[in-house]
Amino acid sequence: MTGHCDAPQPVVGPLNSAAQADGHRAPDASVLLANLRSEFPHRGIVYDPFGSRWWALRGTGITVRGATGLELAERLRTATGG
Repeated sequence: MTGHCDAPQPVVGPLNSAAQADGHRAPDASVLLANLRSEFPHRGIVYDPFGSRWWALRGTGITVRGATGLELAERLRTATGG
C-alpha cells in the first residue's frame, strides 16, 4: 500500500453541481460565500451545506435568509437598497 488515495474529493454543498433555471451552472458555494462576505462586510454570512440554507446576520435579531446564495444576495441588495 502506497498511501495514495483515489477517493473522490468532498463536495462543499449542493450548489457545486446544481444548475440554475437558465441552464447555467450555479457558482461554487465557497465562491459565493467569499463574494457575499466581501459585498456585505458588516453582516455575518453563514452557509449550512447539510441543510443547504444561507443566512446573513447583523446585530441581534436581524436576519435575512435565502434558499441559495444567489437568493440571499438578491434579498440583501433589496434590504440594503443596493
